Amino acid sequence: MKKTIQIEGLWFTRDEEGAGWSCETELKGWNGPHESCDVVIEIDTEMSDGFSSQPLVPDLEPTEAQIAAVKYLLENQSRIIERVLDASLRWARYFMENNEDWFDEDEAIESVSQLRDNMGALEILVSPQAVDGFAWIGFSTDCEWDEEHGLGIAVWKDTVIDVGHADVAFSTPYGGFVEILPIEEKETRENVLSSLEEQEQQAEAEYLASLPDSVKLVQAICIGDQDEVQRLKQRGAKVNHTPATFPPPIFMAMQTQDPAAVAAMIAEGASLSVKNHEGQSPVEFAQQMIETFSMSSQMPLGDPELMREMISEFLGEDVGDPYDVVQDTLNEIRGLGGELADAADEIGGMFDRLAGEDSESTPGSSHDSEQQETLDALQQILEIVRQAK
Repeated sequence: MKKTIQIEGLWFTRDEEGAGWSCETELKGWNGPHESCDVVIEIDTEMSDGFSSQPLVPDLEPTEAQIAAVKYLLENQSRIIERVLDASLRWARYFMENNEDWFDEDEAIESVSQLRDNMGALEILVSPQAVDGFAWIGFSTDCEWDEEHGLGIAVWKDTVIDVGHADVAFSTPYGGFVEILPIEEKETRENVLSSLEEQEQQAEAEYLASLPDSVKLVQAICIGDQDEVQRLKQRGAKVNHTPATFPPPIFMAMQTQDPAAVAAMIAEGASLSVKNHEGQSPVEFAQQMIETFSMSSQMPLGDPELMREMISEFLGEDVGDPYDVVQDTLNEIRGLGGELADAADEIGGMFDRLAGEDSESTPGSSHDSEQQETLDALQQILEIVRQAK
């Protein structure tokens, strides 16, 4: 197994987990028009499908499209960095204009020179996703105007296809803020984004099709699809035969926050003697859901540090960034599709509101009644599992 490979005179080293390759080099233009800066170029070869929690094929070498993207970057670095800086400036202005209450007038960023003073070191990640023989590349950095989320830019060849928070640089671009990018690149940008979206949809479809019948059965029960439930049972699917890589069925139902789904899962024979990966029984998990939601509903909107402290308290001190843990868990649930994915989206929305990212949430609005409905549903779930036990 190779431990190093050479691309355009640069030596890339395989990382210890076998998920990619990296190389330290210099690029011109980031710190100044004629200045070079140290950067690490990482090539992601883990080839995960983006939906399952396990890598599909570890220890791969870079694809031809990734090698082509690295070569193109090195050969056209000045122009690409210039466009990355232009997109970064557009995003900084957009962000500050739409959050003007957070900034003083003298903090305005009006030029690339001022932009450079407000950004950190550049990180580069070459994605395994490709269009027309070239992988897209993510550029990310810290930024003073948004210390919590950072800055991310996605580039295909020399076209910026997306810009926003740092996660833009390492998750499939969807063009959330393309309206602030140059109009002359619109057609190329739309074509690339459309192709990436199709790839993502195909990967999701293939993943869902590959799920064991037992997991499909649990999903069908959760969404109340009786025809699918009967079809899968006739094929021999059993509720309590889900692989250990998935939560036990009763917990999957509880995560939907739908009392009907929980009741249906119990009616189909889901075991209540199981425990989740935290060692909790269904009753204990239901109690924690209520406790967590009650605490979050009392939390002032837009207080991310308080929410971080709360999540850390529940998850433990050694879990890393609690935000990342929550988002990774939600993404795993979204990968299951159906109402499980819808529930994950709702929880994600609540998470964003508490972090101050959802401007539509205001105290005293319908938000309060929605919170009460959710709390009532969680209490019903607790009562259902208690009585069933």
